Amino acid sequence: MTASVCRFTIAMIFALSAIHSMRDWAVYTAQVAQYKILPVRLARIASWILPPVQLAIGIMLVITNTACMPGLALMALFTAAIAINVARGRTDIECGCGGATGQKLSWALVTRNIILCGLLAVGLTAPNTSWDAATLVTIIGATAFLVTFYFAAGQLLANAQALTPRRAA
Repeated sequence: MTASVCRFTIAMIFALSAIHSMRDWAVYTAQVAQYKILPVRLARIASWILPPVQLAIGIMLVITNTACMPGLALMALFTAAIAINVARGRTDIECGCGGATGQKLSWALVTRNIILCGLLAVGLTAPNTSWDAATLVTIIGATAFLVTFYFAAGQLLANAQALTPRRAA
């Protein structure tokens, strides 16, 4: 059951993040371009491809544990992009993760994404079976708690970043 909760939690995070990104394509496109990992033209294309792919993986995670592998690949891509920019000292960029407004790139986000990769790895072990009503209610309740915790923690991190004075370069 723990593996199913992990899988469903990432499914919800992926789906909600993708929907948030698709609600304002122009903002998301600008956020992807700010990472300066891809040329502007490819960044624009990526910004239109990533959210639907993320949403599709989120939906598939509810259906089958085999979606954990593409989910891990996507999360590794996001983590690498954040880590590259933090290593470059470019921490003034909004992450574009969906959810918390004003959340800037940081090693905390890299750590968070590594934890999410761990949840996906655990999700790989979830059997693709049906559950009785009590087990399903437990899975849904635990998933709702973890998703709420994830977004609340993200907003707390964004608030802490906003209250911390930036050093002059």
